[in-house]
Amino acid sequence: WKFGDQDGSNGTEGTVVGESGHIVDVKWPSGQQYSYRGPPFQDVTPVPRPSSSSSGADHQLRVGSRVTAPSGSDPRIRHMRVKFADGMSKQCGQTCTVVKVDETSAQIKGDDGRCWWWDLEVFAASERRFCHKGCSLARFTVQRAGCDVCKASLPRGSDALRCIDHDYVICKYCRGEPTKPVSGTKVIRGPTWKWQDQDGSKGTEGTVVGDHS
Repeated sequence: WKFGDQDGSNGTEGTVVGESGHIVDVKWPSGQQYSYRGPPFQDVTPVPRPSSSSSGADHQLRVGSRVTAPSGSDPRIRHMRVKFADGMSKQCGQTCTVVKVDETSAQIKGDDGRCWWWDLEVFAASERRFCHKGCSLARFTVQRAGCDVCKASLPRGSDALRCIDHDYVICKYCRGEPTKPVSGTKVIRGPTWKWQDQDGSKGTEGTVVGDHS
């Protein structure tokens, strides 16, 4: 990108309205329309979209959107950083409005007017994640990074989402996509690790040798 604020400001989403060869025409919310280069360049980046069951501004973890509150059957809600309160049970599974979002949690308001904070990772994967400043996130392959939600170190080569402008990274687990490793896989401590130094020390790699499921 080298076009100043043609888009209005960083993070603003535009719509592709035409293409010719490797050139795409983009219309911005301001009504202005400009042309940008496609591959081998990447002047503009496609914004990841939620599943087909989501539409409009719903199922987005940013202020003003309607989302589904975490499930009451998820055992993790009793061990959140924000601390679970009895009154939160009534909000579980309900459609709520996002009121505030910070780096690690989101505050949502139910139809009864009550607001509760929830850790970001306990929301389903269908609730699309954004940077805590409201920017869209782009996929990238980790070289050396940690997740800004759960604070876990991320293995080199793993898949994550990132906002470059605010240096914000979110791992698969914290976007609602926990992954079970298969036999033979190399592993390190995950976001919910609680076994002190069984691995020797933080960052030590182990190998999966069995599955008890």
